Amino acid sequence: MNIALAHFRVGETDGVSLEMEKWRKVLERIGHRVIFISGTRNYGEICIPEMDLHSELFEKHKRNSYEKLADYESEGDFKRDILKYADIIEKKLDEVVEREKIDLIIPNNIFSLGVGLPIAIAFHRVIKRKGLKVIGHHHDFYWERENLSHPTCDFVRECLDKYFPPLDIPMVHVVINKIAQKELKKRKGVDSVVVPNVFDFEQPLWVYDDFNKDLRERVGLSANDIVVLQATRVTERKAIEISIEFVGELQRRREKLHGILYDGRNFSKDDRIVLLMPGLIETGNEYVEFLKGVAKHERVEVLW
Repeated sequence: MNIALAHFRVGETDGVSLEMEKWRKVLERIGHRVIFISGTRNYGEICIPEMDLHSELFEKHKRNSYEKLADYESEGDFKRDILKYADIIEKKLDEVVEREKIDLIIPNNIFSLGVGLPIAIAFHRVIKRKGLKVIGHHHDFYWERENLSHPTCDFVRECLDKYFPPLDIPMVHVVINKIAQKELKKRKGVDSVVVPNVFDFEQPLWVYDDFNKDLRERVGLSANDIVVLQATRVTERKAIEISIEFVGELQRRREKLHGILYDGRNFSKDDRIVLLMPGLIETGNEYVEFLKGVAKHERVEVLW
């Protein structure tokens, strides 16, 4: 089969992008041809720029959907703009499906997160019109996020009811845990299959290479400093403050660590314990300032 895995972005370190890579690997291993469709310009086979999660257009639509309808004179103007971009995406997606002879499409979060309204509308149109097989891979739902729980107008509410997820096309619904499975059934009456996020234990161990060998030097760490990596995006749902509190507790017990560490390094009173944040900050300044306050209280050194 020719299979298209679709998402707003691919090739990044967010959970959805990483899971898509694993699905692709397994699907190709059993003989299918797989392509990525996304808004990412420098990764994957197909880029539809209007799907770009990081674009001003995407952010504008999201802001006016859930914060305040401020960039349009009326709800009607907002709706017309959404539908205009849905038409653009639909045309491009239609061409991709025809050219690549797609048999099965797997939208990731497109029919669940509640953002990217033109994208959901376009995918729904193409899938329904062409009768495509579809697996909706729902990693996150709009009702799980406070900032996506307050639609600004009736049009957004109608979209959430109709497209997140759509109930008028045959679709296998996949969720990542039983909590989401029960909530989807309760809210939408939809049955789903649980496919948890997984870790590939067969992948080679990470090693020093030309890309990472100077990491400590570049961020100002010594060879013997203990580094705790926050290996997620920085966003409220990840409860980053717990990591800071953990490192704070580690700091209070640091004397027990003095001496030879598990990897042969010698940790002394002059060495540091540092929490290293990723560069992927997807939250407002208010939460970042809150985290800085927690770090100050816990006396934790954080590298942003």
